[in-house]
Amino acid sequence: MMYRSFKICLCLAVAFGTSDLLAQKRALTHDDVAGWNKIKTKDLSSDGKWAEYIFGPDEGDNTLVIKNLSTKTDFFIPRGSKPKFTFDAKHLIALVEPQLDSVRALKRLKKKKDELPKTRWLSTSSPMVPLKK
Repeated sequence: MMYRSFKICLCLAVAFGTSDLLAQKRALTHDDVAGWNKIKTKDLSSDGKWAEYIFGPDEGDNTLVIKNLSTKTDFFIPRGSKPKFTFDAKHLIALVEPQLDSVRALKRLKKKKDELPKTRWLSTSSPMVPLKK
């Protein structure tokens, strides 16, 4: 009786143990890591009420995030770059880059440099984004 229960336990252990070996996950590749978002730049306003950071993959479009630290509100700006707070922390100046895939597609078509999309200011009416307190 004891020998039979030992055989059953051994069979169950082998069956469940080999299923874990057969279901191994694949190893990470460089392409997997390159697709991860990373924080690239970060800054804090002079009054400490605002923070900004840029995150994105190694290859691709970044996102600028402006965070109000007192209300925990986030503002997302796709393709935002080179953000700077003004000295009084009332405005943020930034650029918006053209979409990377659009630029690559136009370059493959051998378009001239002046026909490619241009980097623009964050706001069309004013280069500054007012930060309400």
